Amino acid sequence: MNVELKIHPGNAYDFSIKEKLNSKIWIGNELRLSVRQRLLLITKEFIEYLEIVPSSAVVDIQFTGSLANYNYTDFSDIDLHVIIDLNKVGEQKELIAGFLKGKRASWNNRHDIKIKGYEVELYAQDAEEEHASTGVYSVLNGLWVKEPKVIDFIPDITQISNKAISFQERLYDILRGESALQLEKLKLLKLKIIKMRRAGLHDGGEFSNENLSFKVLRRIGFLKRLSDEINKIYDRELSLNGHK
Repeated sequence: MNVELKIHPGNAYDFSIKEKLNSKIWIGNELRLSVRQRLLLITKEFIEYLEIVPSSAVVDIQFTGSLANYNYTDFSDIDLHVIIDLNKVGEQKELIAGFLKGKRASWNNRHDIKIKGYEVELYAQDAEEEHASTGVYSVLNGLWVKEPKVIDFIPDITQISNKAISFQERLYDILRGESALQLEKLKLLKLKIIKMRRAGLHDGGEFSNENLSFKVLRRIGFLKRLSDEINKIYDRELSLNGHK
């Protein structure tokens, strides 16, 4: 198998801090009315799609991520979190959370909704779940839950790049290795990346090297490639080929 390390586009490492919020989305630090109204409409459709969530269980609708902050780039999307009190949905919280995670993934895979050129990514978040973002805006209430600040930040590009490249090298080593072991190794690699990001967010927040390395891997298409390889091998193992 011919596999080469992906050349990183230069702006994959753009983590610069801007002086103002994105003017396509914000007027000063106020969310544009047209944007807010459309986000509320999208959320209404999303909640109906979730099926099992009553309106009384929706605690808030929050806009977060880099577009609700000063570190937005051309890669940014609108992270829209529907905050849900799972206790009002049912007693089997873990089962409900798993169901909502699957519905959320299905929604995002089926839809390509954009606002001002930025993709809208929906999340169903447990109200008890900790969120590490430094910019959180309540679309439901029209006010900041956590207002972001312009900070002095110089990313450690060497560390970020080394982490990103190491995961690419692991992927290609797995794909060159014994095919019988590839699926489990790829699953472990994906889990390791998820744990790396969670640890980074917990310990250092959204500007941690671990979280920024995760963003690089997403920007260059590595995470999609990893998921595609897992699905391809999984489908191959479940298939039954005919005999001559």
